Amino acid sequence: MTFVCNAGPVIALAKIDHLGLLRDLANTAVIPETVVFEVLAKPGKDSTRIRRATREFLSIQNPPEVTDPTVLHESRRLDAGEKEVIALASATPNPVTAILDDAAGRQVASRLGIPVLGFIGLLIAAKQNDLVKMVIPLIEQARGEGYWISDEILEIARNLANE
Repeated sequence: MTFVCNAGPVIALAKIDHLGLLRDLANTAVIPETVVFEVLAKPGKDSTRIRRATREFLSIQNPPEVTDPTVLHESRRLDAGEKEVIALASATPNPVTAILDDAAGRQVASRLGIPVLGFIGLLIAAKQNDLVKMVIPLIEQARGEGYWISDEILEIARNLANE
């Protein structure tokens, strides 16, 4: 399994010091170069943790040039980071999962047949694999550190995690 990661979930995992879940849940974790610039733009403990992960297990890759007209059409309205995630995920041999929180990016990936997980999905998968004990405290910690998650999404997560 390969994860191709966008900024949001990587930042959220860095905020709660759980970036290692990417390594623990997948054989390979990849981050496009544009996304690296996004996640390292603000100095602090999050960027320090992300920089360390790029040295240890989070591979930085440039996406290939997209020539598939369907991928080009579907991703035309996405921001640069999401476009690169979609480009890398669509060019990576299966199994691959796009790690995206943004609704538009998730919809594009789904329409292209690329499986998607977000920050909360990663935490639920980690719980199912006995890598974390509880999901909701970690989500609340990320919220406390400034990662925006709506109350509605928190309730959905609570139900999915059975907490």
